[in-house]
Amino acid sequence: MWTELRYTVHPGDPMKLHSFPMWLLALSSLFFATTSIAQTAPAPPAVSRQLVAIYKPLLENKVLTLCNPYIFTAQSFDEQGSLTSHSPTGPWTLYGRMLVQKVSANQKEFKLEGKRVWVKFDGDKMENILSNPPVDMEIDIRLANGTDAMQQANAAMKKVLLSSGENMSDIVPDYWKRYFERVEGRLPPRSFRDQSRVQWKKLKSTGKPVPLISQGLSQGTLIHEVRPIYPIEAKIARASGTVELTAVIGKDGRVQSLSVDKAVGVGLEEAAIDAVKQWRYKPYYFNGAAVDVETKITLNFRL
Repeated sequence: MWTELRYTVHPGDPMKLHSFPMWLLALSSLFFATTSIAQTAPAPPAVSRQLVAIYKPLLENKVLTLCNPYIFTAQSFDEQGSLTSHSPTGPWTLYGRMLVQKVSANQKEFKLEGKRVWVKFDGDKMENILSNPPVDMEIDIRLANGTDAMQQANAAMKKVLLSSGENMSDIVPDYWKRYFERVEGRLPPRSFRDQSRVQWKKLKSTGKPVPLISQGLSQGTLIHEVRPIYPIEAKIARASGTVELTAVIGKDGRVQSLSVDKAVGVGLEEAAIDAVKQWRYKPYYFNGAAVDVETKITLNFRL
């Protein structure tokens, strides 16, 4: 069994997921402006108490989005918000969110403790669920000495956690960007049928015209298919459904680029992409010449 965190992100308001508030920077500046009159370098215990007083009600029992989906559960960052030791990254739907259960600080570091959170999709709505089995997480941010501790902690938090004013499309891998640009209203939705009426378009990643499938194009044939591996986390979460991708197939029949159009979550998009990148096609032809072509690929994940 796993516990559901009942917080849903809606398509029209996708980035309200307890993001880090920018107004805290102004608050911290005000704090130091007033305290510096009485003393030029407040004692570290006073600074740590102030950090906890501000952040505890804002962050505890909230699901936060991490800017980097590091796999390691214990993550330490320096005063600038840079990871101090190497950690591989994984799918953000598995490693990109955290339920904060405790906020604390001492003279050396600011600490967040909590549980790892997975993300499932219902259409364009995102649902947070605790990982199963539950995984403890700890994020430590080193504090600077003296009166800069509050301001540096604030700046470091912006690099560790998604802050207000930022969108998911700002931090996710490239193959997720178009999906979130559409959900965030930054990219107008277009059906594939509408796209197919246009023979050429500019592909963002290369700046080159890419033909779309039309009646004048003889479709190639898939000659090598690799089946995706069903992630164990998705099986545990009972996640199933259809992942839809947009693919650009090169003149040599290899997959040149992929982007997510429809998501299920819990690592299924990465499983689909890892498999499809290995597919091979017979070349597509247009007016007798092999061309790059953009097409849709649908993968059904069923338990």
